Amino acid sequence: MAASPASAAPLLHPMFQDHAVLQRDQLSCRIFCTSVIEIRLLGIMPASIKLNTICEAIIVLAATCFSSVALADPCEAPIPKFGAQFDGTVRYVGDGDSLCVGTSTDARTWIEVRLADFYAPELQAPGGGAAKSTLERIAMGKAVQCTAGKRSYDRVVATCTLGGLSVADLMRRAGIAEGGRGQ
Repeated sequence: MAASPASAAPLLHPMFQDHAVLQRDQLSCRIFCTSVIEIRLLGIMPASIKLNTICEAIIVLAATCFSSVALADPCEAPIPKFGAQFDGTVRYVGDGDSLCVGTSTDARTWIEVRLADFYAPELQAPGGGAAKSTLERIAMGKAVQCTAGKRSYDRVVATCTLGGLSVADLMRRAGIAEGGRGQ
């Protein structure tokens, strides 16, 4: 019997499978740590298990589970010069105001873009996850046209349009409030 779409696991590019496993494992660690603390506080855990042992286990798990893991964006193409126009399909969304634009499925053709005219909340800040999800819904897999501005770290700051409309304006129309560090 075929699995229903709702129960089927999402298909992920192999590059992102480790990230999905990491997120799942972090959630498992959070649930475990919370359960151990609740069991101990409720007195369900036998007194023969020393609290120091539990604390040590929680500290190790916390260091493993809650550490911040920086995943590099997969974009590998050279950064275009100031004023250059480029287009392609949105292949990856890093957060609410950064994405990769490429002409093929080869990450070596993907240009890393920071939207010049929209400042999304940071991914870990309130509203950051919603901003990323909205940008994915609006732009992922769609053709965009961009104009390169200045360089910022390992990416280009650019204005991009989708169907003749500014991606930044589409984000605002979708109700995403700005609030990132760039504002």
